Amino acid sequence: MGMSAGDVNATSGMSNTIYVAIEREIIDKLHPDTPSSVKDDLKTQLKKLSFCIAEGVIGHIKSNMEIKGIKSSLDSPGLNGIFVTGVPVPQDGGAALKTAWIAATTGGTKDKSTQTNDGTGHVE
Repeated sequence: MGMSAGDVNATSGMSNTIYVAIEREIIDKLHPDTPSSVKDDLKTQLKKLSFCIAEGVIGHIKSNMEIKGIKSSLDSPGLNGIFVTGVPVPQDGGAALKTAWIAATTGGTKDKSTQTNDGTGHVE
C-alpha cells in the first residue's frame, strides 16, 4: 500500500493518524471550561497542521529513500540474475517492485522482471 497524506480535514491517511494522536494529547486535555467554539477552531487548525506534517513527511520519504536488498530475475535471453542494490523511488510513488516491465534493448519488446526473494529488503 502506498503512503497517503490524506486531506486537510484529517479524515484519512497519515494526516488522520497524526490528528488522532494530537487530539488525544492536546484536545482531550483542554480545561473543561474551554468554550466549545474555541475547541472547534483549534480542532480545525490542528487538522490542517496534521495534513501539512503528513505531506511533508511523505514528500521527504519519497524524495530521499532507497530500497536495497531486493533480488530480481529478468525473463530475457542473457539478462537473467539481476541483483538490485539500490533503487531510487520515483517521485510519483512508482509501481510495485514485485513485477516490473522493462523494455528490452533488442527488438523493443517488453520483458518481465520478477522479484525472486521473499520481498524483504530495507529502506535507507
